[in-house]
Amino acid sequence: MREHGEKRGGRIELICGSMFSGKTEELLRRVRRAEIARQQVQVFKPKLDDRYDLTQVYSHDGLHCEAETIERAGEILERVRPDTTVVAIDEAQFMDRSVADVARILADRGLRVIVTGLDLDFRGEPFGPMPLLLAEAELVDKLQAICVRCGAPASRTQRLIDGRPVESTRFFRVSFPLAWRGILAGTMLAFARATGEFGATLMIAGNLPGKTQTLSLAVYDAVQAGNDRLAAVLVLISSCVCIVVLVASSTILKTKYLKEVDR
Repeated sequence: MREHGEKRGGRIELICGSMFSGKTEELLRRVRRAEIARQQVQVFKPKLDDRYDLTQVYSHDGLHCEAETIERAGEILERVRPDTTVVAIDEAQFMDRSVADVARILADRGLRVIVTGLDLDFRGEPFGPMPLLLAEAELVDKLQAICVRCGAPASRTQRLIDGRPVESTRFFRVSFPLAWRGILAGTMLAFARATGEFGATLMIAGNLPGKTQTLSLAVYDAVQAGNDRLAAVLVLISSCVCIVVLVASSTILKTKYLKEVDR
């Protein structure tokens, strides 16, 4: 227990575990018991958690209570009322690291702070500020879910996109959106390179006008036929295509780089 001035009994209670382990259900149970004891309770949740309702904390089995939505952990200190004795924070893994400091400050004031969150992400790595909260908490309850396939206790979270494991949709939903600019720039450069191909095309596919003939082969034929004007026009077209492709691909890659810097 913590002591601060004349107030005693402040503490941090952390409820963690995987998804579907009953974390929010347990938080709501403790909030309800505090309300029955006529304690003043305030519940907070991150704005990022909009699965059910922005102003409600919901458990998977439908239990819910009113909550205040915040964008940063520091807002909790600004919104806690003077008569509040219990502060509940749901989905703490989505908050910034200062949530651990906020919980400690409130506990030092003599408040009971109940926090829930995923301890590990889908990669099995510590999730956001949860390690700090685990170190600060006086009481820690680590819950487990039930594997729907074998019925054994489950302690890991599977990331899903549209109800399917992320591995089956990773390319189109994760990898491609991140890499499409590089893929497009590479395709444009490959096209420009292909228009100027000479030796490989001539040896393998031949020099068939309208089918396998490239710009460089067309220039070669025009020079061989003594049509210097046509050869000059084709060289000009080839040069313009290359310049446009280089500028476009450079712009695409530069835009990607600037967006990454801004992040």
